[in-house]
Amino acid sequence: MKKLFYALLALPFLLVACEPEPAPEPVKEAVLTLTSESVMTFENTGKGVITYTLENVKEGTLPTAKTGVEWVTDLVVAEAITFNVAANDTTEERNAVIFVEYGAKNFSVHVKQQGDPYADWVVDVEFVATALNGEYYGTA
Repeated sequence: MKKLFYALLALPFLLVACEPEPAPEPVKEAVLTLTSESVMTFENTGKGVITYTLENVKEGTLPTAKTGVEWVTDLVVAEAITFNVAANDTTEERNAVIFVEYGAKNFSVHVKQQGDPYADWVVDVEFVATALNGEYYGTA
């Protein structure tokens, strides 16, 4: 009789332990979208701003931005990506690509900078003054 009593007493614990666990919610994939122009053109020096949207992300995380050229500097990633374009001291147009990534999602922005049409103009004139003339109107 005692065995039957203990078996009936353990029965609610067995039923509770056999309940299935709820299925975990599916993880939503991040969405990274470029909202500014994909090609930016600069005449000389300048500051560029790349705007984007980022959805379904882990809080406190941001995408990364990088480029392989030295004349695009100060890449800062925040709500928008800002960067500086150094002066082009040549007559040639130059191009760069800024790669933006968040996990497996990415996009690229092409940066074009026009050349300086006067970069080849070298003016090297030696001026020799043969005399220094002037008048003084002071009292001392």
